[in-house]
Amino acid sequence: MLSKKQQDIIDSYYKISLYVLLSESEDVLNEILNYHEMNEHYEHCIGIKKAINYNKLNPLNLVLEEINK
Repeated sequence: MLSKKQQDIIDSYYKISLYVLLSESEDVLNEILNYHEMNEHYEHCIGIKKAINYNKLNPLNLVLEEINK
């Protein structure tokens, strides 16, 4: 089970990553993901991967709605 702090980190990186995907390619986000994986920032990685997957499965208007939640 995740702590509140861990969940907050995941949620923050998820939202930040969705913003990044609006203006940058997925390749840029994958570079950021690789950095966090190398440094064992697992909560960051979970949030970034969640955003990448959400972006792949949903059209832009739903991504924008998710950001605004």
